[in-house]
Amino acid sequence: MNHKKMLLVAYGSSFFIMLVLIVFIYSTSGSTPAVTLPPPAASGMTETPLPGTQANENIKRLTITADNVQSVIRTMSRAESYSEIVTITSYWEDGKAVYKITASVRSGISRLSVSGPKNTSAKNIIITDNNVYIWYGSERSYYTGNAGTKSDPAFLDKFEMIPTYEDVLRIDASDIIEAALTQHNNEPCIYVRARSGEYSYTYEYYVSLATGLLAASRIYDGDTLIYEMSADSVTLTVPSDDAFRLPDGKSAVNS
Repeated sequence: MNHKKMLLVAYGSSFFIMLVLIVFIYSTSGSTPAVTLPPPAASGMTETPLPGTQANENIKRLTITADNVQSVIRTMSRAESYSEIVTITSYWEDGKAVYKITASVRSGISRLSVSGPKNTSAKNIIITDNNVYIWYGSERSYYTGNAGTKSDPAFLDKFEMIPTYEDVLRIDASDIIEAALTQHNNEPCIYVRARSGEYSYTYEYYVSLATGLLAASRIYDGDTLIYEMSADSVTLTVPSDDAFRLPDGKSAVNS
C-alpha cells in the first residue's frame, strides 16, 4: 500500500480513536462585521435557531470571496454548548465505511459516542479539562487518562478529530480556490473550496450561519470523493449532567 493510500486508511479509521470539539471565540477586528451566533437554549429545550438571526443578517451584507473568507470566519463566535449527530463516510476503491458520531458539548466538556460499521460496539468518550474517559457499549468499566492541556498543540496530536470550521483558518490563503455564501440542505452557509499542499486532494467546507458549526465537509482525490462528513442534526441546547455520566454512575462534570 503506497503512502497516499495509507494516509487515507488512517484518516478514515481515526474516527474510531477520538473526536475533539474545541470552541474558538474570535473578537471583531478591522471593518468586517462581527458574526454573533445565537446563545444556547436552556437544558431540555430542543428548538433550533430560526433563519434571520443577527449572524445571517451580518453575513448577507458581505460579499464572500476567497480573499476575505478567512477574515469573515475569524469574527465568528459559536455557542459553547450544543449537541449534534454527525455522519462520517470514508470511501475507497472497493467499498466504504460509515461512522455515526453523537456529540454533547458543554463549556469545556465533551461527550462522544462513535458507532462504526458492522454493528460494532459504540466507543464512548468523555473529555474534560483534566481527564479522558473511554468505554465500549454498555461496559461498566472504563479507561481513565490524562487529557493534557487543550491549549497545547500536542493535545491535538494525541487525539484525532473531524474537521471543524477552524480548519479553514489554517489553510494557506493561496490554497483557497473559491468561497461564497450558499445554501446547504436549506441552511445558509459559507462555502470554501481549497487544494492540499502535498497531495492532489481538494477540500470543501460548509460552515453553518445558523449554528456556527461545520455543516458538511468533503475531500476529493482528483474527481473521486474519498471522504464525506455531514452534520445530520444540531441543537444549541445545554446538555444535562446525565450526558456526562460515567458507566459506574459517577459524573465527569468538574472532574
